[in-house]
Amino acid sequence: MDRADRFIPVQREYLIKNTILNFDLYGQKDSEYQLIRRSFLPIIDKLFQDIKDKSDGKVFIRVDSLGDYHSYLEENLDVLLNIPSISQIEKAGILFKIGSTIAEKAYSKPQDIDLLGRCQKVIENIIAYFQLGNDAFMQFEASVPIDYELHSHCLNVAALSIQLGLECGIENHAELTDLGIGALLHDVGMTIVPNKIRKKSGSLTDREFMMVKKHVLWGYNILKETGFLSERALTPVLEHHERIDGKGYPSRKMGNDISLFGKIVGIAVVFDAMNTNRPYKNAVTSFPALKEMLALEG
Repeated sequence: MDRADRFIPVQREYLIKNTILNFDLYGQKDSEYQLIRRSFLPIIDKLFQDIKDKSDGKVFIRVDSLGDYHSYLEENLDVLLNIPSISQIEKAGILFKIGSTIAEKAYSKPQDIDLLGRCQKVIENIIAYFQLGNDAFMQFEASVPIDYELHSHCLNVAALSIQLGLECGIENHAELTDLGIGALLHDVGMTIVPNKIRKKSGSLTDREFMMVKKHVLWGYNILKETGFLSERALTPVLEHHERIDGKGYPSRKMGNDISLFGKIVGIAVVFDAMNTNRPYKNAVTSFPALKEMLALEG
């Protein structure tokens, strides 16, 4: 008998008829785990009946198949987001988990075209999910952890930017996609900044801050070289630290010299930074964060 800690439960509702499994499925009866469907076989009606009859409606995978399971969810994400029996908060959780996993991989290999394509697909799914309405955006935000990680920060900045874009009247799908992927990848250049600076708990020295400010151009050049992102999508990568009063960087642009995408992602970056725990500060709640942003805006 296999030990229980080698298995984890998965949701039956996430198994989509006529798709191909890339992991083995197990049932549990009398504390024993039994194989009920092998990988590389299609999901058919009989499987759902077997889950009900042989496993009291519960289904499991082996712990070492978790990566394959996440790949299955990623491949079928657009379908999962439209299944009525899956709650909004569950959909948000799936979307955040898959999105943050892909973002983490993309930040480790930002010139990998396949990963950039997967990032774009995540953005398209976020747009589709938000357009479902019914507080979809708020459900997604509820899935975002309060502790800072670069990839989760960037995914949330993308989500915030898409929602702000929708609120600003951007309806064109290609524009929203460019906004979202630019927002998702806006901090790629930070991967070049040494960890001891990125994760420093105290104030940065002038020299360290100069190093941090270089991340904008580093990220822009890395992504431009791939040829994957349009110039419109690259704009927020270049402008997310510009400020209306001209005190931002790298170009000290002012007012309307900053693009709409740059302004939107800049706001999202600040808002997310205020709402997450960082090495140098604790998060504040949303209302004080908005008050502080309005004060900065003057």
